[in-house]
Amino acid sequence: MLAAALRRVKPGNGLLSWAPTVVCTGLGLGAIVDLDHRENPTNLAKKPAYYEASGAAAFKALTARDDDVFVASYPKCGTSFGHGIVYALLRMDDDGACGDDGECGGRGQVYPDGVAAKRGDVERRAAFGAWSFEDLSAQRAPRLFTSHSKADALPATLALRGRYVVFARDPKDCLVSGFFFVRGLDAKPLYWLRRRYHDLDSYFETFLERDGGGTYGDWWSWHSDAAALAEDLGPERALVVFYEDFHRDFDAAAAALAAFLGVSLTPAKLAALRRRTAMGDDAGATVPTARLGRVGDHRRHLSAQHWLRLDRLFSARGAAAHPLLAPLAPERVFRAAAAEAE
Repeated sequence: MLAAALRRVKPGNGLLSWAPTVVCTGLGLGAIVDLDHRENPTNLAKKPAYYEASGAAAFKALTARDDDVFVASYPKCGTSFGHGIVYALLRMDDDGACGDDGECGGRGQVYPDGVAAKRGDVERRAAFGAWSFEDLSAQRAPRLFTSHSKADALPATLALRGRYVVFARDPKDCLVSGFFFVRGLDAKPLYWLRRRYHDLDSYFETFLERDGGGTYGDWWSWHSDAAALAEDLGPERALVVFYEDFHRDFDAAAAALAAFLGVSLTPAKLAALRRRTAMGDDAGATVPTARLGRVGDHRRHLSAQHWLRLDRLFSARGAAAHPLLAPLAPERVFRAAAAEAE
């Protein structure tokens, strides 16, 4: 993973305690780097620092319910944004009131693989406060589980019950977002990671070659597996949502998602949703871990050679084989320039 949660935070100073209450999307809590990865900074994707084996196992063994909603997104692909939208759609009333932000997940996603299975087993509070998987399981219906989890780490019973929502994003913007996130880290105590990724090329190489056998693996394998699961579940139980669609037409994308979830979307609820997710003309909040949140920002930073290598990997690693991912196929406009550059 690009980044993870600090372990060495004083007890009681959980990051959730200062997440802005106005933001349903909350804080992208997988985005603070763990000091313990100093020895192997190039393999942050293999196991995020917040990882809790007992929570991951409990999540895998969860007995899914028909109305459960499982949101999954690769790191830096709009996870906080996606969680905020789904949480608000599920919890808002028709007047746009979102309910109690003190609920589990109300101030941002609580990763199932980032918390202990039992309430009494909570050992550290840096990333997700005192929440546990028991709290996630005890949510009022419909329960919402948001994670970066690969398809094979999701509950086995999802094959029979529940809805699956994948938030996907252009790999080029994902890559650039991750690079500038790392570059924006405070100099102390995280200078070592800033120095490791001193330029986009060094970060680019790591992004391409992340260990696919790790917790989240590379962008292509993660999305290919997610699309395969969505195809198996079918359109009534699975939906691939594109971050870009909300930028192009927020109202239409929100309406499609609400219809899939089987919830109402009144004009008042839609207006409140736009404010809470910081998108649209009346946006009144921001996602703390977002740098720009733009579509196409990669055009300012990636070269023709970068673009061509990403294009080739999209096909070589299986993502192109899934029709559900067709909107993410790398654009071809740089092909001629790349060929000429070679």
